Amino acid sequence: MKILASIWLVMMLFLSKSVARGFHQTHQSVNNILLPSSTAFGYSKLRYFKSAVTVATSSSSEVEATSRSSFVDEYNSSENKVDNSSRAWATRALLFSSSSDGLEKSRRATEFLKESLVQTMAVKLQKQTEQSLRASVINSPCAGPDIELLNQLEHLDEAIGSNTSSPSDCVLQNILATQEKKMLQLRIVYIPTAMYALRADSNNSAGKQRQRARADGKKRRNSLVSVVQSLFVNKDVEVLAVTLDLNDGSVKQPFSTGDSSNFPQNGADALQSWEPHLIYVEGGNTFWLQHCMDKGMWTSRIISACTGPNAAVYCGKSAGAIVAGSTVETATWKGWDDPSIVPGMERYVDWAAFPGMNLLGNVCLFPHMSEEWETTVAEKTKELQQTNCKVYALREWDVCLVEGEKQLVTVVNDEDRCS
Repeated sequence: MKILASIWLVMMLFLSKSVARGFHQTHQSVNNILLPSSTAFGYSKLRYFKSAVTVATSSSSEVEATSRSSFVDEYNSSENKVDNSSRAWATRALLFSSSSDGLEKSRRATEFLKESLVQTMAVKLQKQTEQSLRASVINSPCAGPDIELLNQLEHLDEAIGSNTSSPSDCVLQNILATQEKKMLQLRIVYIPTAMYALRADSNNSAGKQRQRARADGKKRRNSLVSVVQSLFVNKDVEVLAVTLDLNDGSVKQPFSTGDSSNFPQNGADALQSWEPHLIYVEGGNTFWLQHCMDKGMWTSRIISACTGPNAAVYCGKSAGAIVAGSTVETATWKGWDDPSIVPGMERYVDWAAFPGMNLLGNVCLFPHMSEEWETTVAEKTKELQQTNCKVYALREWDVCLVEGEKQLVTVVNDEDRCS
């Protein structure tokens, strides 16, 4: 009886701790809600608003408080207020026009990406450890919870708790210390569907276009893996990547920097049970990408994978950035993408106010911004005023950083470019 009482007491303590942790996380997320950043392409004046940049890994609490205060004051005017209470924000996202000129050249963006990946690796590992611990209690009620797993979970809690004040390298080291020399896995789902769209003006056959697109996609995917690897040099992190085509749901080109063969068999597994840490949506034809997302019902899966406490980091380049916004209508403004590839949606007018994934509130993205598009953007944004949609016009070197728990959007630009 004494043994059973001891087991019952340990189980109750564990469950109490889990409930307390869940309450603390929920309470913390509610208290940190903020409106989008003022670094945006505004309606009233054709200019870029600039505000202080807030990223937890590199800014002091004093600078962070100043940034939030100034940006909340600026958004108190009625024209800038947006009701996003019912929208699911991406937990962490990076949206940009160009990877080589934007993401890879911005020190602030790469720091944000690294911090976000460390955070999602820690949270997913914490969830996995909790599940294993619960299983140990259920499978062996007489033996009680696995003490080794219980100790590991406590150390993970401490490591994750230090994430708000410690640099990402320190947090990563604390997490690795709990793994007893086991390598952490960092799983990437690369989605090149937009660049797989066939071009009516091409002299090549459909078969040759597909072959060329797949080869180019693999090259870009490998470049992405190299970028991620460079963030974790000399760290015990194994990078795994797969290519997912939303047109047919196929998963191809599995890659690992280690010996792991743990790869998903299909698209649903890739986005759900495989629990990726990074979902990267490539640029190309926005209309084809949105069409494939809709016909395969991938939109809800991607939203589910990129929102909530156990979310993957979302990276959207060009078309991948547009579909993350509140509407994909901005893809019609330049006339670059051909809508005729989508049956029944062959005209630009068919895509007016067509909804996106709403991963950053009532905001839509206009990538590849330059001086030649200033008049067009000024005219088109006036048409969107009735929907209270805000337009973020991203130049080649701009990167839009999204922190969903704070409902905070920040655009970093050429002032922060790496040498």
